[in-house]
Amino acid sequence: MAPPLPTPPVTAVPSWTPRAAAALLGLTLVAAALRLTGIGTWAYAESEALGWLWLAEPLGAALPAPPPRFAPVGWLALHALVDAGLLPLRGEGWARLPAALAGTCAVPLLALAVRPFGGVGAALLAAALLAAHPAAVAASQALDPAMPAAALGLAAAAALRKRWVALAAALALLAAATSPGAIGLPVAVVLLALPPAGHRRLAAGLGGLVFVAALVGFGASMLPLVAFAVAGWLVAPRPLCCVVGAVALGACGAGLTAGSGFAVAVAVPAIAALAALGLRELAAAVRAALAVPPRLQALAAAAPAAVVLVGLLIDVFLYASTHQGSRSPWRRAADALWDVAASAPAVVVAAGVGEPSLRVYLRPGASHAVVVLPFAVDCAEGVRELAARPEPAVLLALREDELLRLAPATAAALAASFVCVCVVPGPQLHGDDTVAVFARRPGRRPPR
Repeated sequence: MAPPLPTPPVTAVPSWTPRAAAALLGLTLVAAALRLTGIGTWAYAESEALGWLWLAEPLGAALPAPPPRFAPVGWLALHALVDAGLLPLRGEGWARLPAALAGTCAVPLLALAVRPFGGVGAALLAAALLAAHPAAVAASQALDPAMPAAALGLAAAAALRKRWVALAAALALLAAATSPGAIGLPVAVVLLALPPAGHRRLAAGLGGLVFVAALVGFGASMLPLVAFAVAGWLVAPRPLCCVVGAVALGACGAGLTAGSGFAVAVAVPAIAALAALGLRELAAAVRAALAVPPRLQALAAAAPAAVVLVGLLIDVFLYASTHQGSRSPWRRAADALWDVAASAPAVVVAAGVGEPSLRVYLRPGASHAVVVLPFAVDCAEGVRELAARPEPAVLLALREDELLRLAPATAAALAASFVCVCVVPGPQLHGDDTVAVFARRPGRRPPR
């Protein structure tokens, strides 16, 4: 039988004032606005498109199932909402609403979880960091159960604070079964059952691993936030460090190995909580070091948090404007394909990584017979077979990075049988998401 959970020391925790509650409500509304902006505009990424196709078919249909076999609950819950008529599949926005709702609810849940450890100020700062974090916003605008799993994890944290261990364990297991990114939550509940000496050893060992995992999972742009999270790690209670370490390692590992970039978002609340604690300690140190009037002390103490928040908001603004949701322009590519083959009664479209997305956007209509096929970018014979198809219109859509990876023989076969008819620019600054649309040359058949 596992030893009982250690009882935290009894300390006076500031309660929520009306002004603080109003600030938390405002942060929640800001989070909702950021998550709903453009939610129905961005095209489906490849993993999202596979999810849409699976949701649109009856359970058990012979389609590639998007949910990992070890974490299917989130997708099954979405399918149940679709079957009950509560989640219409009329567009991207409707399908993404559960994630947006969970991502919005996670903001006040995080504040409630942080307040006992850092007070009301740190709780509000953690909520603001989560509300403005671009990874959390992206996961809240995706057809993916990562943010519902994160919200379940925060609910488990609230249950643990109330000493409802059984409920916390059940919520952690449910979160892990909802998304692979939450695989560390049950581990975190188990770690809390260790004696304090075990917490100290684990926290010391996990610190460096979490730092590396966070940088790999989120990229160098999150270095300031991760740096403040390291500062928070040094002052946070060791049981909290063990929880954060297990969650962050599990989420970043699942995001890198399971092929889902949204899985790392499960770690954002934990990193935001530690960063808020670190910023709180820095603000206290600044206040103590400056021999200036109190108002100037307050401004200097708030400056680091303001810089971090402004940086996150700039990233979110670029995500929503210049990068257009950080998704390849498959919806616009589908429109371009329709324009090229508007008069053809039968159309064959081949694509590489975009094949699932185009299967969503190029569904057959009343006057068109459309077939969407996968295309192997490293096979010259596949190009020749595609060009020999009997349909009147044969098209090929490839992303720029796929074109750059073509073998010389495949590129030669493509140039001999197809001509580029249009280029759909991608939203990324590096240009790898640009999609080129090719049409079969009239009257041309490749040599056998």
